Amino acid sequence: MTKLPPDDLWNPYQAPISLPAPEQHDASPSAGHVLLKRCVFLQMLVVVVGLALAHWDIHSIIGSGLVLFLVGLITAILSHRRRLPWGVMFGVSGPLLSLLIFGLINLLHWSPGDTQQPVRGMAAVYLVCCGFAAPFLVLQIRAREKRFNRF
Repeated sequence: MTKLPPDDLWNPYQAPISLPAPEQHDASPSAGHVLLKRCVFLQMLVVVVGLALAHWDIHSIIGSGLVLFLVGLITAILSHRRRLPWGVMFGVSGPLLSLLIFGLINLLHWSPGDTQQPVRGMAAVYLVCCGFAAPFLVLQIRAREKRFNRF
């Protein structure tokens, strides 16, 4: 005759015998802040390099515009996850500039010669605006990081 376990072991509604261990996160809480600061720096670097390349060869805006679009989108997503509205606006400005230039080139049927002056001007104005906004955004990220790490 086989020995059956007690009825409690077959009860699907019984409380668990042991509680599962809490999940351990490998990344530190400030890892997201560090990544966000790097993305802000990278977005500024893409604008500077893209403007320099546009002065050298206007066809380079195809690649630099795509890179600015992607880096700005990543910055906006990371800022949204960290609840930083200024970071979201800073990040979204990159894809918006890329789409604006792309739309103007296609809607107005600009040739590469027609594109040089307006694109360089828009990129220079964008660089100046981002140059003023980026330090304030980094300070906001640092303040949020300090407040987050205090607990």
